[in-house]
Amino acid sequence: MAISATNLAKLRRGVCKDLHPTFTKTEINAALDSINDWWETVKLSGSGAIETAAPGVFNNALKKKIAAYWFEHKFQEDK
Repeated sequence: MAISATNLAKLRRGVCKDLHPTFTKTEINAALDSINDWWETVKLSGSGAIETAAPGVFNNALKKKIAAYWFEHKFQEDK
């Protein structure tokens, strides 16, 4: 799913906060869109991996919760 123009603007503001960027709006939009495309792929493959590991056990909401907690753990671990 594509990022809306409103959300792109919000994300750009977040990225550029406290910076004096040398990149263009088009370049940051392309970077954000590429990460969004990557995420959509990861989301589908992660859901499939959970389903393969535990067939029929977790519904989509629980798969999302499992992934969210894993990402939270992973990003805290990398700090």
